[in-house]
Amino acid sequence: MQEIKLGWSQLFLSGSVLDLDVSMWSARTKIKPADLGIEDSDAVHQVLALGNHRLIPRDAFEKINDAVRAAKRTVEYFSLNFPFVRGARYVPENRMAPLREKLEAHRANFVDAVEAFVAKYDAEKEAMLPIIEKALKDAARNEMAAVMALDRLKQEYPLPVEVRNKFGLRWNIYAIRAPKTAAAAEAAAQESETVKGIVKSMVEQLRSEFTDKVGALISAVARGGKIPGPTIDSAREVIARLEETNVFGDEVLSAQLSRFTAVIDKAEKDGAYMVRGAAVDLDAIKAAIDKSADDAVADAERALTGLGRRKVAAKKEEG
Repeated sequence: MQEIKLGWSQLFLSGSVLDLDVSMWSARTKIKPADLGIEDSDAVHQVLALGNHRLIPRDAFEKINDAVRAAKRTVEYFSLNFPFVRGARYVPENRMAPLREKLEAHRANFVDAVEAFVAKYDAEKEAMLPIIEKALKDAARNEMAAVMALDRLKQEYPLPVEVRNKFGLRWNIYAIRAPKTAAAAEAAAQESETVKGIVKSMVEQLRSEFTDKVGALISAVARGGKIPGPTIDSAREVIARLEETNVFGDEVLSAQLSRFTAVIDKAEKDGAYMVRGAAVDLDAIKAAIDKSADDAVADAERALTGLGRRKVAAKKEEG
């Protein structure tokens, strides 16, 4: 059987790339020297920085920002950073369905928060205008300049229906395919190196997250006494995430996750876990996972190309 080289097709048989797209109204406007009756010259720009002014108070966006932060945390939990595309995340195939379900819930919360914001928009605007007016009067050279500046800034406020359209929370899911070029062999080699680099980066992400959590637990143990409950809960959350996201067949990571789980189980069972015993176990786990990721990357490549062969074979059988 002809060997299948690692490429985009193998990588995207195991997952997809997701890009979370959030649009927000900044509710800010730039104050210009001319607004204050000041000459707009290079000399003025060198010594005077007027910056931006809020049109709506910051806390009016609190619920909207909460929904956005929750959506971003959810995407990060169910995925890995995809270094080939800035801001994109690689979502393993087995994680996509639960991720989309949770994102739909976050989007519903986002829409509700936006509607609540729009409902209070006029009131927030009317409450903010006197504050802006006083600031302009205090800063302007004369009252007429302040009045004119306020009139201009009032034009910066969109209509309520326009405000609603300035907010959005959506996501795109896609896969990358190899381009068809005349230099097929050269393109395939370049593609393979690119995908290998991406796989290595994602394998290292998983290992780094694991060692960070083990290190945090070592620090907790070093302080003596009982390992705090929130620390244990956080460790279990990381274990669950890494077990589900370890789609590249990193056997060392899998084994150490099981070993780490045993340490956590013992810590909870014993109530007050002795420093020496915990430290020895955790240090051994960290030492095992800290070794070079080269073997794990090689295992990932074999797992992905093996999956590719199985999928190709299955399609042939279906045909």
